[in-house]
Amino acid sequence: MFEEIRKLKRVIGSWLGLFVVVTVLFFFFGAKRISIFGAMVPVLLPSVDSVSIQFFQKMQEDVLPDDVTLVAMTPFSALNTQITVAALLSFLVTFPFLVFRLVGYVSPALYTAERRALLGVLLPGLFLFLGGAFFAYSIVIPPTFKALYSYTEGTGVPALFSIDAFVAFVMTFMLVTGVLFLLPILMALLSFFGIIPPLFWRTHWRYALFTFLIFSAIITPDGSGVGMMLLSLPLGGLYAAGAGAASLRKPFALAKIDH
Repeated sequence: MFEEIRKLKRVIGSWLGLFVVVTVLFFFFGAKRISIFGAMVPVLLPSVDSVSIQFFQKMQEDVLPDDVTLVAMTPFSALNTQITVAALLSFLVTFPFLVFRLVGYVSPALYTAERRALLGVLLPGLFLFLGGAFFAYSIVIPPTFKALYSYTEGTGVPALFSIDAFVAFVMTFMLVTGVLFLLPILMALLSFFGIIPPLFWRTHWRYALFTFLIFSAIITPDGSGVGMMLLSLPLGGLYAAGAGAASLRKPFALAKIDH
């Protein structure tokens, strides 16, 4: 048991080491294009205009309404914001490495069919996670901010947004949506391992849609219902995809009995 704990600590430790290194790179280094043999190649070089700053500026352009001004409420706000952006970008970049190491750690204890099932969902899961984060960033967050700040027009007060709250909301919403988009992977695995029968997903779809609406309304507090619908609709589609994927293969628990 203690040997397994040491192995797991090494797996987590290797990822944490990579995470810290990438975070430092994103905090202190910026993406620059230099000429190598006549070709302009992007490289990371020490720069005040670091990757975290560049991404922060990109977020302002893409999701913040034009009439809203970001403010630093404390002397540490800008520093904390840059560290937060660097750390969250590092997590997105190093997350596949963590998943790969964890799968390698548990694979010796799995049956061949179980191992194949996990390996088969790694790449789709990565695309779904990144697709969910991008969907939140480009589709859901901009209209949510516009709807929220529309309430300030009648008050006559300036529309301000602290950089800490801005970054926390955007990055957290991206991560949460990325995890939510893994729904069909979770559904398929639960059915494949015989934990939940495939018929369960098909017979309880109404409850699932109602849950999506309630949850989407909670995490998109724009009051207009636009953000709720923008998020709940793709979740409904992902649920249908997961229900279909869960029905494609015989549950692993039954396969062991048959063979």
